[in-house]
Amino acid sequence: MDKIKIFIGVDQTGATKPNGQPRPLNVSIIDQRKPKKIYITGLKIDNLNLQSVQHLLQKNIPAVKNEKVLICVDAVFGLPKPLKVLPVNLFKFAKNYSFLDKPFGAITAYKFFSHFLKSSKIQHRKVELLVKANSIFNLQPYQKNIGCGSFRIIKNLTIGTKWFSLWPFDKLDKQFIIAEGYPS
Repeated sequence: MDKIKIFIGVDQTGATKPNGQPRPLNVSIIDQRKPKKIYITGLKIDNLNLQSVQHLLQKNIPAVKNEKVLICVDAVFGLPKPLKVLPVNLFKFAKNYSFLDKPFGAITAYKFFSHFLKSSKIQHRKVELLVKANSIFNLQPYQKNIGCGSFRIIKNLTIGTKWFSLWPFDKLDKQFIIAEGYPS
């Protein structure tokens, strides 16, 4: 794989408004292609999709062409291994999912992820335990609920054709590589 020199960080904190509609996502860019790195913070995009990402890059940094770009998102893409749920199945189920006619929001996300939970004993992945992160299966504490934003990001990524490789689940053959990350 080519050495990645362009990084985009996406934070889904406050992913939805009280009415359940999506808020703009907070974004930062690091461009390491030149000796002097470029750091750009305080950016926003409406959705995590190909058009929004391309527009963001065109507007903020010099020509990207076909260079690899790593997009690190504060979201969960994989469930605990014992549940045997691949991200592709999460994406398929999320595409048209809503709960009580709400396509987004904490309760919708909670119901979405709970659909895959087979036992209350399997709530955390090893990585979540190591970094002391909350589980997507917990609705509380509300301010630290990662399911709401994760569901929003997953649902965003189901729109249109698959324009990204999801690390570590896919072969990294696309220009844009998306990986989950935990800012804390």
